[in-house]
Amino acid sequence: MANPLGSFSFSSSSMLLSLSLLLLLITSSFSLRPSLASLDRFKAADDEIQDVCRYTQDPNYCVTALKSHPQSPQADLPGLAKIAVDLAYKMALDANLYALAIVRNGTSPELQRRYLLCSDLLLDAREDIKEARDDLKSNDYIDVSSAALDATEEAQGCQDEFEMPPPEPSQLPQMITKLVTLSSAIFFIAGRLIRNT
Repeated sequence: MANPLGSFSFSSSSMLLSLSLLLLLITSSFSLRPSLASLDRFKAADDEIQDVCRYTQDPNYCVTALKSHPQSPQADLPGLAKIAVDLAYKMALDANLYALAIVRNGTSPELQRRYLLCSDLLLDAREDIKEARDDLKSNDYIDVSSAALDATEEAQGCQDEFEMPPPEPSQLPQMITKLVTLSSAIFFIAGRLIRNT
């Protein structure tokens, strides 16, 4: 005759093991899913990006550039400013190198003058962005704002050069538009940081 307690013991063990596995599965699935707090934080970062970028020259590019950065989902407002500063600095560097490469490859005297002027303005913009980076590290948001505005104006000076003939065949105007967009994003983020302090 079978022992009813032995059968119960076996069923209890199986049930205990099943419950343990179920509990392990549930807890691991919660740890793999983002928490509600992290979803709220991502939404806040996303809302911040949308709000800041709507004031820039190219809002779609601004949103895409800031959202595509790997640190963007976890970034607070100062972190978002750092991302924009890093992107703007790289764009100023790339645009400057591009302008100089065109000058070296030869072009009409008028275009060469334009590229050299833009190169100087882009160097100034890059220095302004570097200042914004330093000011951001010391939480000096007023100076971040001022440096970002200076960088925007320098880039716009180059941009203005392309509104005159002869027509511009290179990609430099698009690069300058991106730089103006990113620099103005820094300016608007700094303004929000000033209001929040």
